Amino acid sequence: AAAMASGLWNINFLVCEDLMALERIEVPAFDYIILNDLYSTVPLDVQTSLLPICGRLLSESGILYVRYNTYPGWHGRDLVRAFMLRAAFGADTSGQRVSIARRALDDLNIAYAQTGDAYAKLLEDEKARINSMHDDALMRGLMGVENHPVYVDNFLALADEANLQFISEAN
Repeated sequence: AAAMASGLWNINFLVCEDLMALERIEVPAFDYIILNDLYSTVPLDVQTSLLPICGRLLSESGILYVRYNTYPGWHGRDLVRAFMLRAAFGADTSGQRVSIARRALDDLNIAYAQTGDAYAKLLEDEKARINSMHDDALMRGLMGVENHPVYVDNFLALADEANLQFISEAN
């Protein structure tokens, strides 16, 4: 609707429940493919297939935008993620899991608050980041079943194998 309202008639949006359905598309038909918060949150077999599929689907001058979780930064986030998942284990609904996990992280921050401590700073920063996230985004991203961060050099090697060329970091 936004594309049409803007007069952008040459845009097609492909939404599919089964990401592997992309394999059935025959021609390199896309100028842009955007994988926002998807790459790290799919099963490893799908993650392994995504870059080659996208490389095949892009037009000659096409651009693939991939937002993914990277190490070493995600090692700290993995600590917080594991804590929140453990705290919310057994909750009946995703809403309950998120609520319990947020409260547990609040309690941990209060209990561990120490001036000048690197771990306390990590917890404080992650709490601020998590507090800014909508519950659905938190559930899909940090608290999702699948979360497979990668090192940047490994990602770039996989991109190269898929005949994709690195252009830039978004940050």
